[in-house]
Amino acid sequence: MNEAHILSILYQHPNEPISGQYIADKLGISRNAVWKIIEQLRTLGYQIETQHKKGYLLTQSVPSLHASQIQARIEPFLPDLSVQVFEELSSTNDVAKENIIKTQQNQLIIAKKQNQGRGRVGKSFYSELKDGLYFSLAFKPDPANKPLIPLYTLAAAAALVQTLEPYVDEAIGIKWVNDIFYKGKKVAGILSEASTHLENGEVAYIIIGIGLNLAGSFQTAITDIQKVAGTIFGEQLPLNFNKNQLLADYLRNFYAFHLNLDQKNFLGIYNQHLLGINQTVYFQERDQTMSSAIIRSVNDLGHLIVEQNGQKRALISNEISLSSQQFAKKDTPHDR
Repeated sequence: MNEAHILSILYQHPNEPISGQYIADKLGISRNAVWKIIEQLRTLGYQIETQHKKGYLLTQSVPSLHASQIQARIEPFLPDLSVQVFEELSSTNDVAKENIIKTQQNQLIIAKKQNQGRGRVGKSFYSELKDGLYFSLAFKPDPANKPLIPLYTLAAAAALVQTLEPYVDEAIGIKWVNDIFYKGKKVAGILSEASTHLENGEVAYIIIGIGLNLAGSFQTAITDIQKVAGTIFGEQLPLNFNKNQLLADYLRNFYAFHLNLDQKNFLGIYNQHLLGINQTVYFQERDQTMSSAIIRSVNDLGHLIVEQNGQKRALISNEISLSSQQFAKKDTPHDR
């Protein structure tokens, strides 16, 4: 944990050398302990200069996933979030749920691969991309926000759009209710789950799982996935792209919505990026009936407002299925 604390201090003082004594006093440890942790960070790839009579200066971070770096970047606004990084997991949502029940501490579980990644309505989520990012955030909701809990998926999607926009050169779209599209392809999916108390049915924990396709190829995926899936950066990540910074930015954006959920600030962002507005789409209803309607907007309850035969209708996410394929751009030889 001291790794994260020292990195946090260095991040809070960019371009400014910080003395070992200041760090030691701040953390309540010895200067020798500070030196040892600095050396550990250097062996991990962090470039930290020692400036004579001035102190330590962080000049470059490790761009690959590192739990201590994520904790350091979020410490000013999320000091009590437990962060763990894994090479591979069955499902980050499952592990996040297990850990928050066991420890009663909010969790961020990250995996480079998932072998049982899943999406809504029992569908699987392809989680073996070379540079995929799969993470789950588990936290305790505010009891006062019980009626607003179904909106967390929309808040998560809006926060993800906010986070990704600085990295891209074209518009990002949201396919209601939980998919992110870029350049006509699905680049992220969101799975929101809740754990309830058996005694009273109250929501004990919320788990927000996100699968994000950063870079790589879908050549080994099944044909249906290849038709729909895409990545943010093509087949290669940009030079020095920092996944830890991306995650920290996402958490900052999401928690801003979480702390003010009742204000519903995310709905404006969500509607601005909603795919299919004023277009006809097809969806499957609970009784397996296929229907069509024109998308108009998303309302304050998170329902999709559509128009059928001149009449407005609100679609509820757990009552219909809206396929991603009708929103995907068809590949052309040039695209390949």
